[in-house]
Amino acid sequence: MNPIKFEFQAKEKDYIKLIKYLPVNRLLYRLQFILITLATLVFLCYAVYIIARDFIEGDNPFIVYSILILFTFILWFINLWIPRKIINFRIKQKALQIFNRYSHNGVSDELVEYHQDQNLFLIGKAKKEVPVDQYFDIYETKDHYLFYRNKEKIAERFLIPKDVNPDHLKVLISRLKSQGVKVTDRSR
Repeated sequence: MNPIKFEFQAKEKDYIKLIKYLPVNRLLYRLQFILITLATLVFLCYAVYIIARDFIEGDNPFIVYSILILFTFILWFINLWIPRKIINFRIKQKALQIFNRYSHNGVSDELVEYHQDQNLFLIGKAKKEVPVDQYFDIYETKDHYLFYRNKEKIAERFLIPKDVNPDHLKVLISRLKSQGVKVTDRSR
């Protein structure tokens, strides 16, 4: 059976999206949100306790609590924003490092082949084998299909833009879905 081939040129933004949607990075975003939200709620509860304990007669508690809640919300937003910027900076650095390794003159020529009879992908000119198994995940974004295989400490990842051979790409995705590979929609 003939392999399904995809040849395309990837740019920096493609690699940034590939690294951004790595499962470990999505976990980092969730953990950051949960931990900072919990820390902010603990701070708010402690501040309300301190204010209620030391409340002075004649003060208007509504104003004091309103200012406290506003301050806590601003603190929560800043504490979410700064780590998110740091994480995004690190993602961009990692993506550019990978892009620079494979690119020439700002463009990376990519070749992806799928062999259904062997149930594997061959990536690049070196024909690196990436088998399709239970460790294989696909994320669909607005412009790309992002492919990840995570087994132990070996992580293989590649992408295929949606505008490259759209008919072949639909056939490939339907074949992979029929084999039980999960395709997660991240286009929002």
